[in-house]
Amino acid sequence: MNVRKMQIELQKEFYDRLKLLGENSQPLDSQIKALLEMFVEMSVATQGYLEIRELSGEPLYQTHSLSDEEVLKVKSYFSTGIIAEAIRCGEPVSTSTAFLDPRFNERESVRISNIEAVLCAPFKGSKAEGVIYLQGDSRFQPKSNQVMLDAQLFADHIIPLLDQFLLEFEQGQSQDPTYLLRRKYKLQGIIGSSNSVYEMLKAATMIAPLEVNLLLTGDSGTGKTQLARVIHRNSKRALKPFIEINCGAIPETLVESELFGTVRGAFNDARDKAGKVRLAEHGTLFLDEIGELGISAQTKLLQLIQSGEFYPLGSDSLIKTDVRIICATNQPLEDLVQKGKFREDLYYRINVFPIELPNLNARAKDIVELSEYFSQISCAKHGFDSLTLSEDSLQHIESREWPGNIRELENLIEAACIRAAMEANSLVTIEHIRSKPTAGSKYLGKMPIIERNSLYGDSFHEITKSFQERLVRNTLEECDWNVVRAARKLKLSKSHLYNLMNEFSIEK
Repeated sequence: MNVRKMQIELQKEFYDRLKLLGENSQPLDSQIKALLEMFVEMSVATQGYLEIRELSGEPLYQTHSLSDEEVLKVKSYFSTGIIAEAIRCGEPVSTSTAFLDPRFNERESVRISNIEAVLCAPFKGSKAEGVIYLQGDSRFQPKSNQVMLDAQLFADHIIPLLDQFLLEFEQGQSQDPTYLLRRKYKLQGIIGSSNSVYEMLKAATMIAPLEVNLLLTGDSGTGKTQLARVIHRNSKRALKPFIEINCGAIPETLVESELFGTVRGAFNDARDKAGKVRLAEHGTLFLDEIGELGISAQTKLLQLIQSGEFYPLGSDSLIKTDVRIICATNQPLEDLVQKGKFREDLYYRINVFPIELPNLNARAKDIVELSEYFSQISCAKHGFDSLTLSEDSLQHIESREWPGNIRELENLIEAACIRAAMEANSLVTIEHIRSKPTAGSKYLGKMPIIERNSLYGDSFHEITKSFQERLVRNTLEECDWNVVRAARKLKLSKSHLYNLMNEFSIEK
């Protein structure tokens, strides 16, 4: 297919999408982004920018092939550049070579950026206005009738949707204070729309791009690791490693080697090993339960924070590194400082910007949303069909206290989903939430009496694995080891059932 024919095909698709703009189930902003990308490709431009202004004072924009630095440059044109001229006259403005055009070549932004071909088409609705801005090299012909027509069509189709867009925005923000933050930042995995979650996310997204050390505080199970990952994803280090270490899960004698690495001969059987600090080079090092770190390791960590240098265990050579440090604790570090268990100078170094995570009882509005989210995750994890949480189970969950916070809720929902699936029940009821399955359950009828220490041990993952293994084995026996029938009965794919059989070493 030649280039002209490809452009015609793309133009036809562009027109078809314009007709359907706002009518399909996709979010309106993602539809507009797709159209912008098509428009850039269709017109042989290289870069595109679309902005809608006066949405509660916060501009919303879409870009194509523009870096963050280039986006800032385009934004500056609103006040003194080509975009300002288009908005002033209310009509499309185009030029084949902006830095030679007498209308623009005296503008500092045009001279600095050496801008060539440009098209800027303004549009205005009843509550908001905006622009479509395309930029390209000599192949881009912004003055051509076809490009001007397409730009005007694009603008004309956006205008009647601005009110709808505003309505969606205002409704979304009134129901969810985190709405705008979720549009601007990568906040996947943070569930909830309570005011306390909004305050937490506002602080996290504000500090994420800055090169400062952070201290995340809050009760155990409130999601400190998840928030640390969000901060990393929205930082300048997002494409570099995120390395985490739980200081309380490693014996004090080993924590220094885990953090800083070792050299051969440092102790018996020691070998050259890169520690977590080296692995996090140019990225983020997350130190969970920092209050459990021993004094010796604290001293080395202080040196790392102050100088960006450290000694591997058993080495006399300093290593220079570049790493951002985020710490977390569920203990009051001030008390540990007073007791001499935590270095005061280290405390002040890591506590540059503290963020406190709310416990689950302080964000009761989020409990139902979190429960439904964990139900979906559990079903995907174990290969179950979708399960629905009953009204009485949700009411029970909302009325409970949650000393273990989000982690406790997640574990409870996962166990309840497993119980419901074991009974081939598509509804998770209050009995699945409150009660433990007994030897008389539907799929446990052939099992021997289950001792508490064999099924309800301390480890949640051991418990769920025990459930799964017994359920798979029982069902296979009921189906005379016909894997297809057993998979159908368990509502699993055949390949998933084979994987479970291999995992649990189940053979006929």
